[in-house]
Amino acid sequence: MNTPPDLLYDLIIVGGGPSGSAAVLYARQAGLSCLLLDRATFPRDKICGDALSGKSVTALKELGLIDGVRDLPGATIHRVIFGSPDAVEVDIDLRNATREEYTTGFVIRRQIFDAFLWREACQAATAYQENVTVKDLLMENGTVTGVSGEHDGHQVRYRGRIVLGADGFNSIVSRKAGLYRHEPRHWIVALRQYYENVSGLTDQIELQYVDEVLPGYFWIFPLENGSANVGIGMVH
Repeated sequence: MNTPPDLLYDLIIVGGGPSGSAAVLYARQAGLSCLLLDRATFPRDKICGDALSGKSVTALKELGLIDGVRDLPGATIHRVIFGSPDAVEVDIDLRNATREEYTTGFVIRRQIFDAFLWREACQAATAYQENVTVKDLLMENGTVTGVSGEHDGHQVRYRGRIVLGADGFNSIVSRKAGLYRHEPRHWIVALRQYYENVSGLTDQIELQYVDEVLPGYFWIFPLENGSANVGIGMVH
């Protein structure tokens, strides 16, 4: 979508993943004009466990998207298994939760889920643009007034009253604002793989804590059609 360079938006959101797309949808409820930018073209993948739990489900309900999410390919989750390094397991049935929004979770591939949210956000945004690489913040008298970058080999500038950085762990917005901090002891890295033809999957996700990666864990999450998301996360 073409975005007029001289238009002043209430909000410029850099990053169209779940946080950025959700921000657009909440901003629409508040009556704000929004420009949504992302450097990728959707659908695109992200390394993740793909699980949507209580707080995510609550937000999806607030945004009126929960029925659309239920229709996406994936798995519906009603139980969570936690395993300790000593092989002690705790089985939690979400349907016993006292708050209704915590009774059901989902596992949906990020390639599918993020594209769904992006489409919804694009419909809500005043304007949106893929393939934009934001490279700097526009400044006037010490105040952020927009962003600049490249789109299809051309220099672009967009003006906004507020710039929201939803552009991930290497956020250019936080770097240019002087807010970026890389503290390895607080960072988590993960390795994930999809497996097919996995038997015995049910409506549960499984998290196993193992001595070698504490406080990280190993996970097995079911997906659609006998597929599974299997991975391990650990402190950087």
